[in-house]
Amino acid sequence: YKAPTYFLGCQCGEVGCWPIEGNITVEDSEVVWGEFTNPYRPERDYTRLGPFRFERTAYLKAVSELNDVWG
Repeated sequence: YKAPTYFLGCQCGEVGCWPIEGNITVEDSEVVWGEFTNPYRPERDYTRLGPFRFERTAYLKAVSELNDVWG
């Protein structure tokens, strides 16, 4: 499963303002953040940024804990 996601936004607080987008790929044993782009600067090369790999169980636990705090 792969989901496009905003990772960083502008300091103005609007998530769609000059975002860094990427994909979160959920695999059997890990979650991967990668394929980063900026829709307003498609010529920029972000291939050296990531991919970032997380052990799936630990990742899901961390997301669940954040949801408990901020959800």
